[in-house]
Amino acid sequence: MAEKRDPLEELRSLFRRSPDAVIFVRKGAAVFANAAAVSLFGRDVRGEYASNLLGGAALPGEDAAAALTVGGRGCRVTAAVFDDVTVLTLRAGENAVPVPPAAISRLRTAAANLLLSLDRLTDPETEDPYAAVLYHSYYTLLHGIEQLSDRNALAAESMALHMTGVELGQLLWELAGSVDAFARDRKAPIRCTVPEGTFPVRGDRERLEQLLLILLSNSLLHTPAGGEIRLSLRRAGGQILLTVEDDGSGLSEAEMAEVFTAGQRDEPAAALSGAGLGLYIAQGIARLHDGTLLLESREGRGTRVTLSLPARDGLILRDAAPPASNPRQILTELCHALPSGVYSPKYRH
Repeated sequence: MAEKRDPLEELRSLFRRSPDAVIFVRKGAAVFANAAAVSLFGRDVRGEYASNLLGGAALPGEDAAAALTVGGRGCRVTAAVFDDVTVLTLRAGENAVPVPPAAISRLRTAAANLLLSLDRLTDPETEDPYAAVLYHSYYTLLHGIEQLSDRNALAAESMALHMTGVELGQLLWELAGSVDAFARDRKAPIRCTVPEGTFPVRGDRERLEQLLLILLSNSLLHTPAGGEIRLSLRRAGGQILLTVEDDGSGLSEAEMAEVFTAGQRDEPAAALSGAGLGLYIAQGIARLHDGTLLLESREGRGTRVTLSLPARDGLILRDAAPPASNPRQILTELCHALPSGVYSPKYRH
């Protein structure tokens, strides 16, 4: 009788020479790491808990993708399950060719001139729908410009951050209320659950707001009337987990394969059309905050994104009484999800 071969050994032979970093996880711990994984982590990680390797994030399932930082490099993580073994594949991101700064500068000048002309030609108290369409077009243009600029900054590792103590619960509650007020006509309410206690993190408040607005924009775009968007916050060990979950259309397998990677391609026009750079920028902001993003989605069944950040208990919260969320940032980040009427001169301030 032929000797039965260990299925784990078969998997080892399959992935041993893979150019991507591959780790096998059994009962929560790594039991195999190929040469690419040893190179990526700078050590043999066998015996270590997978949650520690993923920065405190839960193992992604087969319908999920995660983005995290390993050795200072942004990585996309996907999973496949064979019997009692989870196979994690980590693919380090590649920096794309930057958009020429001079081109971005010319676009900024054009956008500024457009806004100046609009402000002088329209009555700030009017609800003129044509003026609203023009202002909406301005914010859409501005959004594309900002995405191109952020893409360049992330690729060059030059995104500037103003790091302070941030009370994440207060930020989430305030931002959810502001977005819900702007998006009320979409009939997909935003439910926010923040338990008692404090949720201190060290971060750039404006960039964290931008990250959350990117996630909310995606949910608003894909959640039909009658559905809802749920925001929640909790602690898990030394991590604070912020979740954005919706009842939307979800992502197809092809779309899941591109999650977090659009900004690496040399397709700057995608930013101006609103296609694909948001999650790339969101994972970059998370990475700069020592955080991870885990995205779980099934086509037709909605999407859940979890941001994991290190808790910073004892940190001085310099923005304990933070300024109100910036309407300009909300109108910019949500330009593809909000109707033009929201951009009426009477409401946009």
